Amino acid sequence: MNLTGNKYNISLTVFYILYVLIDIPSNWLLKVVGGGKYLPMLALAWGIVGTCMGAVKSYGGLIACRLLLGACEGGMFGGIILYLSMFYKRHQLMFRLGVSDAKFRQVEQSSELTLL
Repeated sequence: MNLTGNKYNISLTVFYILYVLIDIPSNWLLKVVGGGKYLPMLALAWGIVGTCMGAVKSYGGLIACRLLLGACEGGMFGGIILYLSMFYKRHQLMFRLGVSDAKFRQVEQSSELTLL
C-alpha cells in the first residue's frame, strides 16, 4: 500500500476519532433498542468492517475502514460494560470486564499488524 511518512501513524490515529465520539450516543441507543438486539448488530458490523480491511487497496479506503472500525469498537466496548452491569454485582463485574478488555486489546493489536 506504500504507506510513507506519517500515513501509517495517521491511519492508526483516525481510529480513535469516532471511537471517542460514538461512545455516549451508542450507550443511549443501547438503552433505547436493548442490548439483545443492539450489541449483536454492532458485533456483526464490527466483523464486516474488520473483514473488509483485508481488501483495502488504497490509503483513502484504509482511513475509511479505520474510522468505521473505531465507530463499531467504541460503541461495542462501552455497550458491553453497560450491558454486563445490568446482570452482575460490582465485585463480579470487574473480572468480566478485565477479560473482555484483554480480548479487545488482543483483537486491536492483531488488526494493527495487518497494516504492516
